[in-house]
Amino acid sequence: MSVAVIGDGGTLAGSEVEPALRRLADALARSIGAPVRALRLGPGFDLPDAVDAVVLAHTRPGHAWRSPVGVPVVADRDATAVVLVARLLATLAAEGRTPRCGVVVIAGASACPELGPLLLAAGVRDITLWNEADGRAFPLRRIASRAHAVLDLTGAAGAPVPPREAAPGGLSVIGAGGEADLLLVLPGLLDALRRVPGAAVDADVLLAAVLALVMATPPDRRLPVGPSPELSARVADAVIRSLLPTD
Repeated sequence: MSVAVIGDGGTLAGSEVEPALRRLADALARSIGAPVRALRLGPGFDLPDAVDAVVLAHTRPGHAWRSPVGVPVVADRDATAVVLVARLLATLAAEGRTPRCGVVVIAGASACPELGPLLLAAGVRDITLWNEADGRAFPLRRIASRAHAVLDLTGAAGAPVPPREAAPGGLSVIGAGGEADLLLVLPGLLDALRRVPGAAVDADVLLAAVLALVMATPPDRRLPVGPSPELSARVADAVIRSLLPTD
């Protein structure tokens, strides 16, 4: 499988773009055991013919680039959403709550529009979307006062939301994690999309990856121990099952 990590760096300062793309490409290459190219999007960008799959990284939601027909694309936001929801489900289960009973705030929701639909697919019904622009009229501290969990895409939720000032039992602030967390998802998801012609990422595909992570998570943890070939195979198998037609 030939993979490229591409992006325009819209979520980063200019000097950080190439190093960030290379870091993710190198980490993914070590995980899948194959070379991964890092390419920066720009005017007139053309994807090399030899690329079988793309990871779109460090690019703002709504970017206009479209892959060539038949080349599957996974955004780093897809993997972030999977990891956040998997951690949330494990956290709620440890607290004796079902997803339907969970009250969740997404802090910085505009940074990952995939997260809301994935939460709904996972059975969470009480979801509040919050962005930093809402802070003056609706402080996060107040918005989260009845929540069980804040899914934090801002990196700042822990400060304005003290853990014991929220719902009974305390508030769980679940951060987006880093490249190591992305590697729990990306290898298996890329493998599955490569093996099912015409497949694309949607909430059902991401939910299959979520459930694969949850099933691979030890009882005393909130995520699997780390990336591994076995975990990648579990994610790929779960995603492929979600993509195949059912009778």
